[in-house]
Amino acid sequence: HHALDDAETLAAVTQHLLEQKAARARRSALVNVLDYLGLALALEGQAIRGTGGQADGGEAAVLLDAARPAVLGSYSDSLDHYAAEREALFKDSAIPVEDIIDRLGGWQLVTRIRAARTARERYPSAMNRLMGLLEATTGDTLEQAIGHLLERVALSTSDGIEADPNRVSLLTVHSTKGLEFSRVYIVGVEDYTFPGYQATERNIKDEIEEARRLLYVGMTRARDRLVLTRAEVRNGKPAGGERFLKEIGVGEKRLVAGG
Repeated sequence: HHALDDAETLAAVTQHLLEQKAARARRSALVNVLDYLGLALALEGQAIRGTGGQADGGEAAVLLDAARPAVLGSYSDSLDHYAAEREALFKDSAIPVEDIIDRLGGWQLVTRIRAARTARERYPSAMNRLMGLLEATTGDTLEQAIGHLLERVALSTSDGIEADPNRVSLLTVHSTKGLEFSRVYIVGVEDYTFPGYQATERNIKDEIEEARRLLYVGMTRARDRLVLTRAEVRNGKPAGGERFLKEIGVGEKRLVAGG
């Protein structure tokens, strides 16, 4: 077996795939000039047909339907460019801009396409969630603020507009500021985690105070139930005590739940 038949078949398949690729490229490349393609089709006489504003079948008609919003939209300069070229070179021998607009659907369609709606009007649920994230975003510099926002967005994504009511959100305590949950579980409320090994052993007051504040932020995220846990041994080593738990009067308990 010299695989000649396999090689010939592969060559034929490859050639066919290349043809498919070229055909797709002709339909999808240079999207940024889609408005000029629509203008060209309108100049060739591809007027819309029927009451639904759809062109007759065929590739040119499909492309015209896709290009129409691009030509008539607020961000295209194709009609202005055409009007300038017509005035400079062709004057009355070329089709007027008004006729092109009529071929593409008329001024009523232009008005509808260019009607400005804010993002909050178009996507109210998504924008409400985004504004909540923005309001809770902090950072000393723009780069830090953007990083914090992206981190929170990644933790807040869900399928659809509404979050899954049964999902569990796993967040750092830093990321919970501005959020609220029915139940909050804070794991590792022990000295070598809050405030940390170095701060505990060296009694670094600023870091201890910051950790105390951070724990308070996490605790106040709970609406119905708060659970704090600690381990006596973590990764085979002592966890270092329960300073903050004792401060709030629950240091002798292994699992604390409150309303």
